[in-house]
Amino acid sequence: MKQLQLTAILLFSFAISISAQCPQTSITLYSQAAIDDFAINYPGCTTIPSGVDVVVENGSNVTNLDGLNQLTSIGGELRIQNNGVLTNVEGLSQLTSIGRGLWIESNNALTNVDGLDQLASVGTDLIIRYNDALTNINGLNQLTSVGVNLVIFNEALTNIDGLGQLISVGGDLTIFSNNSLVNIDGLSQLTSVDGKLDISWNPNLINIDGLSQLTSIGGNLELTNNSLMNLNGLSQLTSVGGNLDINGNNILKNIDGLSQLTFIGEVLSISGTSLSNINSLNQLTSINGLTLISNDSLTHVDGLSQLTSINGYVMIADNDALTNLDGLNQLMSISNDLMLLSNDVLSECCALCPLFAADAVDPTVIGGSVTISSDLPGCSSEADINACSPCGLVNTSTPESDPTQLSIYPNPTKNTLHFQYDSPVEGLVHFTIKNHLGQRMTQSRFYTNQPTSVDISGYPAGVYSLNVIRGKESLSELFSVSR
Repeated sequence: MKQLQLTAILLFSFAISISAQCPQTSITLYSQAAIDDFAINYPGCTTIPSGVDVVVENGSNVTNLDGLNQLTSIGGELRIQNNGVLTNVEGLSQLTSIGRGLWIESNNALTNVDGLDQLASVGTDLIIRYNDALTNINGLNQLTSVGVNLVIFNEALTNIDGLGQLISVGGDLTIFSNNSLVNIDGLSQLTSVDGKLDISWNPNLINIDGLSQLTSIGGNLELTNNSLMNLNGLSQLTSVGGNLDINGNNILKNIDGLSQLTFIGEVLSISGTSLSNINSLNQLTSINGLTLISNDSLTHVDGLSQLTSINGYVMIADNDALTNLDGLNQLMSISNDLMLLSNDVLSECCALCPLFAADAVDPTVIGGSVTISSDLPGCSSEADINACSPCGLVNTSTPESDPTQLSIYPNPTKNTLHFQYDSPVEGLVHFTIKNHLGQRMTQSRFYTNQPTSVDISGYPAGVYSLNVIRGKESLSELFSVSR
């Protein structure tokens, strides 16, 4: 009797295992018949194993995916692509997770993805592109995370409200060439993008308010050729790990939404905008390159007033209304080329005079070449800028045979400046310390041929001049304060 019971149990278990069999290698379904036969060929299969892909592609007669309605999870990728008459994906209504990527592309009759309304996570890439009739992605309203890249590129898509539960993207987020897209409010819960955020070539996109919870971007932020008027949706953004590119947004009038931004890891590039100022960038202290090109309403760069170093090149060109560079008055080093080109009304460049003067002493201050052309007097050449007053840190001492000498150390310095004025004449002499604007910071007297120290702990970072006066003669030396 026990033997009969054991046999019955084994037969029952075998039947269950047969009924729940799933493909062990990736499968491609090319026709409606192949989809309809899935449940017959794989009875009871609900979970596709890890690493096994399901591909529905090039199905000229595929109109629905109902034959897949028993699936709850796919361990590999799900690709739905090049199915010209597929109108819906309702056959995937039980699917809750995809271990790798989900690709929905080039399905020209697909109008929605409502059948994915149980899907909570995609392990790697979510790619939705080239679906010419797709007007919404509301069916993704349970999705909370995308493990790697999210790409949206569909010319009829008007909104992405279906992403309203999405919190994080582990790689790049690309919203590109969606000709009908007017807002991205569906990203209102998104707090981080670990890779690049690229919102480009969406000609009717007028705002990015949906990014109001976004605090960090690990890679580049690229905003190119949209109809944006402001960047208010980035009001919580504090860091961009790569480049910040704001290019070709012709009616963009302000970037006040970047007022919390404190860090850009690579190049800051702004071109082809209607900006009159970049004041909201006033928390940046260093970047790895600067490009300001063809911003026809930009009159000044005061928003860069905290910038002390640029570890790369600088190109400021074709900004027709730019009159001055006063906002670069704290800049102490540029590691590559400096180019000032064809800024038609630029005439105030004295803010760069301390930088040039420091480079004359230490040629590594500007690491590359300097090219200046087509600017007005005051900014037409290095000599023009070096002639600025009160920058003119000119040594007016007696000829080189005069044994007088002014030495300062350390340079750069942080809290204390030490200096000594050596002269064959003993006695008291007068000194002043001025900032790059010629404003007096300190003045006093000291004895020649003796070391002297001055507390500069309260000085902002920048370039200063120490001027020693003896009768009608004077000596000046540059020093910089770092913080």
